[in-house]
Amino acid sequence: MCKVYFVSQEKYVKITELKPGMRRINLIVRVIKIGDTKSFKSRYDGSMHTVQEILVGDETGVILASIWDEHVGKLSKDSTYVIKNAFTSVYRQTLRLGVGRRSSIEKSSSDIPADNIKMDNNLSEKKISWTPKRKGRRSNNRRKRK
Repeated sequence: MCKVYFVSQEKYVKITELKPGMRRINLIVRVIKIGDTKSFKSRYDGSMHTVQEILVGDETGVILASIWDEHVGKLSKDSTYVIKNAFTSVYRQTLRLGVGRRSSIEKSSSDIPADNIKMDNNLSEKKISWTPKRKGRRSNNRRKRK
């Protein structure tokens, strides 16, 4: 069984504090590297989506962030941003930070110097095993009928 962690809307967390299944995350990060933009068609409803992988960091470590749809193209390299209402997920056994439709991105008034970023602590390079909690009626702990 997994736990879902909710973070207060007023609290800012550091990258090393991130765990799988966290929601409502607020953090201040510096953009280190911007990846390519990919577009694809949703299998669920057939709509088009775009996603971009961005490496972000702070004084405690770095993580790959998946920036979705309307947030793609908003960020520039070597700038510091405030990300609010983000979430974490596991993609191919690695931890990712997700910035989706309910998230917001603003340019930060404070700056995180590039020298202060702890590049040797990349949370997205560490393999993790995590199974999300199943939603709905059919869960693993359902009583079996005889």
